[in-house]
Amino acid sequence: MPELPEIETIKNQLLSAAVIGRSITQIEVLYPQVVAYTEEGFEDVVVGTSVDDVHRKGKYLVLGLDNKRNIVIHFRMNGRLLLRERTFAFDPYTQIVISLDDGRELRFGDSRKFATVELMCDADLKAKIVNKLGPDAASELDLEYFYQVLQSTTRPIKSLLLDQQKIAGIGNIYANEALWWAKIHPETSSADVEKREAKELLGAIHRVLAESIQLGGSSKRWFRHIDGGLGRYQEIFKVYNKAGLPCPRHQDVLIRYSKVGGRGTYHCEICQQIAKNRQTSLIDQ
Repeated sequence: MPELPEIETIKNQLLSAAVIGRSITQIEVLYPQVVAYTEEGFEDVVVGTSVDDVHRKGKYLVLGLDNKRNIVIHFRMNGRLLLRERTFAFDPYTQIVISLDDGRELRFGDSRKFATVELMCDADLKAKIVNKLGPDAASELDLEYFYQVLQSTTRPIKSLLLDQQKIAGIGNIYANEALWWAKIHPETSSADVEKREAKELLGAIHRVLAESIQLGGSSKRWFRHIDGGLGRYQEIFKVYNKAGLPCPRHQDVLIRYSKVGGRGTYHCEICQQIAKNRQTSLIDQ
């Protein structure tokens, strides 16, 4: 599932590919269900405009247009956005094609057909998305807010990390990885996390997100760069999808798999212990 690093990677690549300033000459909607139509009508409003801005809000990619409208893409589980020359063979599962005036096309698709593309004015973008998201995990999350949120609930820490209304951008992969780095069990009650541990976890969150962005995101399954290339963060996973393999810290202990809040979860039972069972501090381990 594309998470913050993957959407940030796509955003950066679109900026590098100089899509800003390009005019949209045509739109082909091959799978109408992917587009959340507005009263104005998607194609009528977008064709003839220019791309004025590209930015990210949590896990959403936003293409700002020069008519003050925004194409908002929610990748969900398997969304993929490619930038192709018009003559390039069509990619599997392509659902919407946005033609640019330089002969290139933005092609969006989703093998599971859960992703959405929606047209929003600035006010709707703020009301429907921005105001409903917590601080961005990569750029806005600070220790005081983070610790306050942790202390406000007894939910398992992993479930809290995945709550986009509390913290925007973290998904299942990076929650697993950050908790391993911070040596915190995924089922630990959020309120039981001490402030020094919250600081460790915040640092781990920033670490895994920054490393993944540097490596172009994770292409464990469906995610691809805009040119079809692969991200490389999956090459340095510590626990995610590593069930039955040795923990990098304890070669004689195998990574365990469980479900927390219905999501696949990976941890080491030695270096990640539930708060009430911890015998030593994170600093001592």
